[in-house]
Amino acid sequence: VTLPDGIELAGFPGQREIAWQTSLVEGKNLLPLNLIAVTPAGGEVVARLEHDSRNRTFRLRVEVS
Repeated sequence: VTLPDGIELAGFPGQREIAWQTSLVEGKNLLPLNLIAVTPAGGEVVARLEHDSRNRTFRLRVEVS
């Protein structure tokens, strides 16, 4: 997960990139991300999933008001 300036992931203050490995089960797998806006800038959160030789990228525009 890559975060824009001014957005943090709860539990990871000051980090703009967070990576980890885990096991998934067949079916729906949910990953709640609690975002904290520390400035009013907003930006784009990018999550990239990799498995074997495949990968998928998700992009989410975050607006802070």
